[in-house]
Formats: sequence, C-alpha cells, structure tokens
Amino acid sequence: MIDPVAAALVALYFILMVGIGIWASKKINTMSDYVVAGRSLNFWVFTMLMIGSVCSGMSLLGVSGLGYRFAWPTIWEQLAVPLSIAFCIIFFGVKMHTVAKKSGYITVQDYLAHRFESEKSLRGMSALAGIVVSMIYLAGQYTAISIVLMWLFGLPHWIALLIGAAIVTVYTVIGGLYAVSWTTLVQGLRYSPRNILYPLLSCSPSVLPVHPMQSIISCAQKMSNISNGHHSSRSGSTRW
Repeated sequence: MIDPVAAALVALYFILMVGIGIWASKKINTMSDYVVAGRSLNFWVFTMLMIGSVCSGMSLLGVSGLGYRFAWPTIWEQLAVPLSIAFCIIFFGVKMHTVAKKSGYITVQDYLAHRFESEKSLRGMSALAGIVVSMIYLAGQYTAISIVLMWLFGLPHWIALLIGAAIVTVYTVIGGLYAVSWTTLVQGLRYSPRNILYPLLSCSPSVLPVHPMQSIISCAQKMSNISNGHHSSRSGSTRW
C-alpha cells in the first residue's frame, strides 16, 4: 500500500522542480539565456551545479551500492569523477569561458566549428558525440529515479522510469540552463547535510538498525531478475 505521506512529499518535490522550470522560463529572452543562462551564474550556483552533477542519483545509488557490495576496490570511482571534473574546469573550462564570452559562443560546437573552420562536419560529429555521452549519463540518472519510485511505491519499472523522465524533461525544456542550475542548487542544498550525516548514522546500529542500502540493492536486484527473466523467456521462445 502506498504511504500517503511519502506520496505527498514526492508530489510536492516534483511540483517544486516544475515550478522552478516555469519561473526560469520567465527569465529567458534569447538563445543565450536558454543555453548558457545568459552567462549570469555566480560562483556558488555554478559550484553547486558541479557538485549536483557529481552527487547525482546515479552516484548516490549506483556508486554507493557498488561501494557497499565490493568495498575499497571501487574507491577509484569516487576519486576519478570529481577529480576529472575539477581537471576539466581548471584546464579547459576557465579558458573556454573567456573565449566563449569574448566571441559569443554558446556551445562547444560553436567553438570547434569556428576554430577548425568546419561548419558542418565537425559540428555534426561533436553534436553526435555529445548526444551519445548524454544518453549514457541520463540512462543512469533515470534508472536511479525509477529505483527510488519502485522502492517507495512498488511501481512497475517502466512506469517509474517514464514518470521520472517526464518530470526532468518538462522543467529542462521549459527553463533551459536556468532551470537546470537552480533545480540542481536546490537539490544540492538538500543533499549536502545528508551526505555528511548519513555515513555517520549508517555506521551506528542503534540509529539505523536496518541498513537502507540493503533495501535499495534488493530493489535493484529485483529489477535485474526481471530483466534476466524477460531475456530468458525470449531465448526460450527462440529455441522452441
């Protein structure tokens, strides 16, 4: 049975995200406003945007679950992602921001097309690479959302996946980078205290007698079993 309090909190959270998207849409007057938020993000909003990108659903569930199951051998993932983002910002991001602001670029494809004088070929290849990488990244994010909704409400995987994808798509399409940055800021402020306190609380059996990660892993394993079952049934029908 669905807990009405949990359902109300999740609904309010989704409404807040869409509301931020609607608010952000009122700030958009040009393509630059939509794509790069008018180059107006201050240091703290940008910082929380980067932290939110690292501490995403895929990280909080996937990486946490990986560490819970396999322990220290997986520490490379926790170090590689934030260090790689810091490296890219320091050695590429700062310079790209200066060049883009001076030349009016609003996408990486703009820079590459102008730098290498390839308006179509290189721009298309760069756009294709960005789409592929984004799809891989988003697959993990939407899966994380669906796992939480499955765990909370017992929804089928495909329904939970569609709900999560629809909410994120709505506020992103409506508000552009303004919406993405401010929703990430809100989520980052919500995540930060939990990310600090949760490891301490989870180590104390008196506080958390049942480790919540066990429930998440159990739900993820159920998804895996369902997927394997569908694959087995298809294979069986083929052999028959």
